[in-house]
Amino acid sequence: MSREEAGRLRRLVFSATSGGAGGVMRVASRDGSVLAVMVAPAPPGLAGEVRGTEGGAGEVLALVILRPINRKASPHADVLCEMFDFSRAEAEVAVALTGGASAEDVARKRGVSLMTVRTQIRAILGKSEAENLRDFERTMATLAGVLPQFG
Repeated sequence: MSREEAGRLRRLVFSATSGGAGGVMRVASRDGSVLAVMVAPAPPGLAGEVRGTEGGAGEVLALVILRPINRKASPHADVLCEMFDFSRAEAEVAVALTGGASAEDVARKRGVSLMTVRTQIRAILGKSEAENLRDFERTMATLAGVLPQFG
C-alpha cells in the first residue's frame, strides 16, 4: 500500500470511528489484483462482543472489508429469504440485480413481465428497508463481505 493509500485508509477509519460513515477505496495488491476496501462503523454491541465486556468499555470499532474488485458477490438467495423474509422469486431477483443485471434483463431471463419485476423490486426495497436500488446494492455488498459464500 502506498503512503497515499495508507493515509486515505486512516482517514476512512477515523471517519467510521468518529460518527461518520467511513467510505470505500481501491487498493492494488502486490500481485496486480485490485481490492475494494470498505470501512464502516461497527454494528452496535460488536465492541462488547470483541472485548468481552458489556458495551465495549467505550471503544469505537470500525468494520473493514477487503474484497477482490472483479468478484461480483452477493449473498445466496436462501440467506436473503431468511434475513429479509423475501419470497424465493424476490430473492432471485435481488441476487440478479446485485450481479449487475437490469430490471429488463431480469424480466427477460425469468420469462416474466417487466411490471412483475418492478413490483418485486418494490417489495425487495420495502422488506430490506432500502431507500433505493443503490442503497440496496450497498447492503448486499456489505452482506457479501461479512457472510460466508454459499454455493
